Amino acid sequence: MTAAPFESILCPPRLVEKVFKQLATMLRVALGQDVKLPAERALVVKLGVSRNVLREATKPFGLQGLLENRQGRGTRVVDRLARALL
Repeated sequence: MTAAPFESILCPPRLVEKVFKQLATMLRVALGQDVKLPAERALVVKLGVSRNVLREATKPFGLQGLLENRQGRGTRVVDRLARALL
């Protein structure tokens, strides 16, 4: 019996991954500057996603120290490494 070759199964990118990539593009431009991101509501409307999707997409940036989220003050783009070096 000859083994049939397997076809590659490509998984489409998840919605969170798409939002993550869009945010990464935004952050590259703002990195090194003390820029405040638009309000969560505005980003949700602009990107056309739910708040949960937006929060999941921003979580890795917060863990890397690129975003700082403070309740009542919004989310800021920060680079803790650059701050430490300066």
